[in-house]
Amino acid sequence: MAKDTRSDAAQTALVAQELVDQGVKIMITPCDADPSIAAGQVTQAAQIPAFSFCATTPTMPLAVGDYMFGNYPADNVQAAVLAAYAVEKGYKKAYILKSPDSAYTLKLPEYFGEAFKAKGGELLGEGTFSMGQQDFGAEVTKIKAIEIRHPTSS
Repeated sequence: MAKDTRSDAAQTALVAQELVDQGVKIMITPCDADPSIAAGQVTQAAQIPAFSFCATTPTMPLAVGDYMFGNYPADNVQAAVLAAYAVEKGYKKAYILKSPDSAYTLKLPEYFGEAFKAKGGELLGEGTFSMGQQDFGAEVTKIKAIEIRHPTSS
């Protein structure tokens, strides 16, 4: 049985409770960590295994308990691969852009920054955005100001 949760944490918790009340034996949760955690908290209490095949927050199972599982490469693993690739390509400086609107858009850039610095890269700054944001002019202006202080030449 499938139900639309709109990838919304509150809606996902409600749907998860409905499904638990209907007697499901296993639950597949959304691709975003926040609604998956919300569903997992419901299924954890009922001792029903929950899986997300695409949520990537490495702490998701820890946030829920021993009935929550993820099988996709976690954000920290993806970030380490991305940082290694950037360094291999010769990039020495980076600016990260993140959004607090989801665990993925918040944590992946943070993990990238940590991995990039560990490989000798330099973070010149970070900015934020909102999901659905159309205008990034303020971030572009900040990046241009950084480029003036730190020329991109090696």
